[in-house]
Amino acid sequence: MATDGAWITFETSSVTKPAGVSIQAINMDTGATLTIADNGSYNQRPNISGDLLAYESNILGYYQVFIYRLAEGDTFQATSSTHDERLNEIHGPLVTYVDEGTGTYDVFASSLTFVTTP
Repeated sequence: MATDGAWITFETSSVTKPAGVSIQAINMDTGATLTIADNGSYNQRPNISGDLLAYESNILGYYQVFIYRLAEGDTFQATSSTHDERLNEIHGPLVTYVDEGTGTYDVFASSLTFVTTP
């Protein structure tokens, strides 16, 4: 579970696949409830900073970090290796995570930029 301002985000049982785990967020000021990820996979470790919510999902068969924009309602894959990338943390446009690709735990940081395409 993680909080930022009025938002609380957490893991819960998946509706689409009983064995899966979904990510939800609730705005305590407005009562708005959002399902961030419910794809039948294991989605975990949600973190939130402002309008950005980061979480990990094994939808590809290994864990990758995804970013959800609360205001826009869209999701982007933030990491792209074929190894587990986990233990994410987000602060503003900076997301950090651990990559297990080399057999050791290497820490990486990425700065997020969203570009609007016409």
